[in-house]
Amino acid sequence: MFFEDAFISSVDRADLVYMWKTEAFYYKPRQWHGFVFFLNGPCHYIYPYKEFDADRDMFLYFPKGQIYEAHPEEDCSCILLNVNTANEINTDAFALRTQYAPQLRDIFLRAVTVYSRKRVGYMAEMVSLIYKIVSLIQSAEKIEYLPHSVSNKLDPAMDYIANHFHNASLKISDLAALCEMSERYFSQIFSAYYGLTPKQYILNMRMEMARSLLSNGRSTIKEIAEQCGFSNAYYFTRLFHETVGLSPTEYRKNAFF
Repeated sequence: MFFEDAFISSVDRADLVYMWKTEAFYYKPRQWHGFVFFLNGPCHYIYPYKEFDADRDMFLYFPKGQIYEAHPEEDCSCILLNVNTANEINTDAFALRTQYAPQLRDIFLRAVTVYSRKRVGYMAEMVSLIYKIVSLIQSAEKIEYLPHSVSNKLDPAMDYIANHFHNASLKISDLAALCEMSERYFSQIFSAYYGLTPKQYILNMRMEMARSLLSNGRSTIKEIAEQCGFSNAYYFTRLFHETVGLSPTEYRKNAFF
């Protein structure tokens, strides 16, 4: 299990990193564990014992003490967090694509903001954010071992959510009925498979849509709230801040892309 029993002691870097297509990057043994969220790619990584590719919305782990190479296939950008642990961690480098990418992106963006401001207590929040990342990666690992039959049972609901998540009248009971399950049983297996309650999953999709609309800068906050299925702009703003760590206005000003 990723970073199982790890004791996070500090975070020494949290910022945006750019790599250009025309360059190759050769790194000395790392002094820290590297947590990376890719914003744009692709990029090919070479370790002494393995190679892998990274692309948009993927999580990467760079082990402490190892050399590696990065060969961008296009201009790339990512967020890098340098993490210190009080105990030894033995995990190989890897790149992972997971359904938790929206949550991971929010946490990484929040980490950059918290680290750059360095307000009182910022390191405690940074450590907390790292543990949240670890928890999501561990949940992604667990999902890989669940049978596909579970996913198949949820397919009618997932198809409906994909097309109607922005509908304010969407109800969990309706999703359960589509899968011919009780609401309680539906919520149980949904949470077991996706690591989120149905309500949280829908909220994340709405927030993903909101981020996209905020980044293009064309709609007002009220219009975005309505388009994403929220009853009013105040409720949307409060939930957005709780989820992303920034107000919609702050996110729009600081969006990376």
